[in-house]
Amino acid sequence: MQVLDVIADSPAYTAGMKDGDIIISLGHEPVKTVDDIHRRLTRDAIGTSLEITVLRDWTTRLEKEIMPGRNPD
Repeated sequence: MQVLDVIADSPAYTAGMKDGDIIISLGHEPVKTVDDIHRRLTRDAIGTSLEITVLRDWTTRLEKEIMPGRNPD
């Protein structure tokens, strides 16, 4: 599990993620470390949507679609 710090205008922000959300899975694969997230995001093409499952406030489980993109330079 990884706790989010959401940056304005990021794919996570656009998908409705909030600071403190905890990532449980990304693309139907469990997330335990930041490396798990990076591996999953770099494995798929930019613009491919992924399902993300998060825990909010330790009580609410949310499933959303995100579309990873490149950060602006």
